[in-house]
Amino acid sequence: MLEIKDLRRLKIVFKKDGKILDRAFFDRLIENTEDKDLNNFLIGCRHTVERHYTEALKWFLISGCDDSRVLIILLSYKLGDDFLFDEYYEEDLDFGETLKKLGIEVYLQTGEDEYRVDKDLIRELNKI
Repeated sequence: MLEIKDLRRLKIVFKKDGKILDRAFFDRLIENTEDKDLNNFLIGCRHTVERHYTEALKWFLISGCDDSRVLIILLSYKLGDDFLFDEYYEEDLDFGETLKKLGIEVYLQTGEDEYRVDKDLIRELNKI
């Protein structure tokens, strides 16, 4: 894991069409969603953009969406929770279709640097 000071600067950001998404975006999706798992997933995304990472983690844990595992790994890394990270991390982690269907990309920001979250980045997190 990174040093605590580095974890504090780390942000998880959602983008669509190159624009950073905010709470209002996820609020609109939540209002128009009937699927309970997707609704829980979107609530987790909303809490993530608000930087309420522990609350977001709870919503991703109860969501049955296929991309929840990826976000649980990212959040547990951000929070420095080695146990949870090890529980959900897999070398050949498959990304699901939820984020793809919504047209959302996930990024990690550290100061000025920004990294698109993909399989390679997840593997690198395990080595840091």
